[in-house]
Amino acid sequence: MALADELQNRIAERLRLALGLMETSVITSSSSEYDIRNSVSRIYYAFFHASVALLLATDEDIEKVRKNHGMLHERIQRKFGTTMIITRLIRELYDLRRECDYEANMFVRKYRGNIEEARKDTILLIERAKPQFFWIYNQARQFLSK
Repeated sequence: MALADELQNRIAERLRLALGLMETSVITSSSSEYDIRNSVSRIYYAFFHASVALLLATDEDIEKVRKNHGMLHERIQRKFGTTMIITRLIRELYDLRRECDYEANMFVRKYRGNIEEARKDTILLIERAKPQFFWIYNQARQFLSK
């Protein structure tokens, strides 16, 4: 069953935003603490918007869910189950994003100020997250007309 044009446009916009956020989550040898904090936040929001796009395509009513992170996580968990890597990863990314966005001392507490360790961890996080992100992204993309 084809989705209405308006709904397809909403899904496409979420996917465009999600992909842009994921593509700008890049860590290099010169990335600063703030680049790392921003990248972690962007990775989470890439998952958030891709998940909203998928739920728009497959669930009836997500208006409340799209504005509430906890409700979104629950809906994704219901859709994919508690053992699915994606559900655990989204919650992990959410927790990391909150640390990066709100905890001023997170870098010292977690990395003792070691920028190289932080870069390494974030690069590994991005590598681990990308396949899961693109799985959600492609699942939602299937609902768009060619």
